[in-house]
Order: sequence, then structure tokens, then C-alpha cells
Amino acid sequence: MSNNFEDIKIVSLNDKLSVSADPKSEQLMYIVFDLSSPAPGKWADYFNSRWSSKMYGFDRTANVSGERLKIRCTPDELKKELLAALKHAITQANSYYHEMLDSHQKASEAQAAKVERQKAQLAELKKNLTFD
Repeated sequence: MSNNFEDIKIVSLNDKLSVSADPKSEQLMYIVFDLSSPAPGKWADYFNSRWSSKMYGFDRTANVSGERLKIRCTPDELKKELLAALKHAITQANSYYHEMLDSHQKASEAQAAKVERQKAQLAELKKNLTFD
């Protein structure tokens, strides 16, 4: 089973969109990354819900919208552990999305096969019916 979805990856840190997250803190920032392509809605929903559930063990908000990933953290936290966790979360979201697309494709193929079987049954029935 094959789908046309290409895995999403972080391609760069967008320093133009990254800004301070707290006027009282010199370190805490909203750090923005550019993604390799816009995240489909269900992909972004999966990533955002998994990250916000704190399943990765971090109390730092992050979310994906369109072609951007934004995380609230310090540069030091990002270097030490958060970038690796973000990459892992992206890999999991890619896997989830591939599986979802494959599942939808299988269901669609099964439905198409069912319709073809029904058409064949009706054609056979039509040949054997008489109306006089």
C-alpha cells in the first residue's frame, strides 16, 4: 500500500519569527521552525495533542500550524533535549499519518470491490430474469 505523503521534517530555525516569550526573561522564547511542507490538519492535530499531553515529559508548549512549528523554551533547553524530543514527536506523527492514509486507502479499495461485486451480482440477476 502506498500513499503520496512525504514525511515532514524540520528544515530550519526561523529567526525572523522567533521572539521573546516573556519580557521579564531574557532566555524564554517562542522559537519557530520551518517545516519541509505544510502539515495536514490531522497530522498537526496528532502532533499537537500528543505534545500537549506531556507524554514526552516536558512542560513546554509546542504546536504545529501550517509550515511552522513553534515551541516556548530557552535556547539551552532546545539544544540539550527539546530538539531531539521534537524530532521524535515529528517521526511519530509521520508514522501515524502514513498508517491513517493506508487505512483509508484500504477501506476505499474494499468499498470499491464491494460495489463491483454487487454490480456483477445485479448483471447476473438481470440475465436470468424474465418478465413475461
